[in-house]
Amino acid sequence: MLDQDPRFLMEYWQPKAIFSIARGIDTYLSLNDCTMNKYRGFFARVLVDTDMLPALPNQILVQKPKFNFITHIEFDKLPPLCSSCKMIGHDISKCKRHPDNL
Repeated sequence: MLDQDPRFLMEYWQPKAIFSIARGIDTYLSLNDCTMNKYRGFFARVLVDTDMLPALPNQILVQKPKFNFITHIEFDKLPPLCSSCKMIGHDISKCKRHPDNL
């Protein structure tokens, strides 16, 4: 999600601009209906495909000619990631490869 920053002007609420910003996170897939239909709230919701192994960012720098700002990012609905085998879909307590669970 991209926070509605006081400097987050209406031009940034267009799908093309939101996708451009989301590319800074990783591969964007889609916008939710409220964001796509410009039913503007306090954030834009974008579905992204990203690598969960490195730490996920909590902010992103938005750059335009003569105008830059940082906006906050939150990830929600993340699937469980096992810290032992690094596979998505379970946590370490249910890992069949972890020695404590054998």
